[in-house]
Amino acid sequence: MNKNLKGKFLLASGGVADDNFFETVILIIEHNDSGAFGLVVNQETDTNLVDVYPFFSEMDGNLFYGGPVRQDSMFILYDNPDLSGQGQEVLPGLFMGSDESLFQEVSESGSDFRLMAGYAGWGPGQLDSEFTANAWLVSTASLDLVLDEPPEDLYRNLLDLKGGIFSYYADFVSDPRLN
Repeated sequence: MNKNLKGKFLLASGGVADDNFFETVILIIEHNDSGAFGLVVNQETDTNLVDVYPFFSEMDGNLFYGGPVRQDSMFILYDNPDLSGQGQEVLPGLFMGSDESLFQEVSESGSDFRLMAGYAGWGPGQLDSEFTANAWLVSTASLDLVLDEPPEDLYRNLLDLKGGIFSYYADFVSDPRLN
């Protein structure tokens, strides 16, 4: 197994055969011998949160696509440590939960957050084999990158931060299959 990737970003590269992951950034929530679980953090949908849960306001923004698995499952990433009793810390200052009462608490607290439908998941050894196929790049994740960076810029900005040839891809290549 690759080193534990919990709390890291995976960036889709040329080896990803699934178009669901085109220019995708995934925050790995859990990674162990049983597999891996992550949330796509840079794909906002057109669905307003108030259309999903009425306790959100129009100002709260849109639902995010968390990944292709179990689109009926909802997850929230948020930055309020006072609400962490119902969630788990995935990065310093960034928490994740999946309980509807937590969603409402986060909404009412004024915290920064992203609500996601679905997740990305890998079985035992699956992510390792995808690394062998050069499907993913690893990048450092942070609270600011998850909640403050414009989602449409995150993929290219992370490539640019990696430097070298990756900066070239960030600036000039629109199709990661050309990487």
